[in-house]
Amino acid sequence: VDFGAGSGHLGLVIAYLRRDTCRVSLLERKPFSCGAARHRAAEAGLENVEVREESLHTFASNPEVQVDLGVSLHSCGVLTDAALEVCVLHGAAFVLCP
Repeated sequence: VDFGAGSGHLGLVIAYLRRDTCRVSLLERKPFSCGAARHRAAEAGLENVEVREESLHTFASNPEVQVDLGVSLHSCGVLTDAALEVCVLHGAAFVLCP
């Protein structure tokens, strides 16, 4: 999961590099950024990407969510702490660059 993914600068690279072995969820609450991420993923032919336009709270409260690895680039405010909390809750590895 790329927390606060924006238009997918980090998550789309991971999806491209690991397209045969993983599925990447881009989590972003801003509609414009989600649209840009969807467009970029489609343009790159990435079928292993899902763009989730929702808050971290909504995402984390979904019992069907699975997190194996959490990443975030330039997450602002409390997003870093919240992303860490979700990763710990799921026993997931994480790489966050606030």
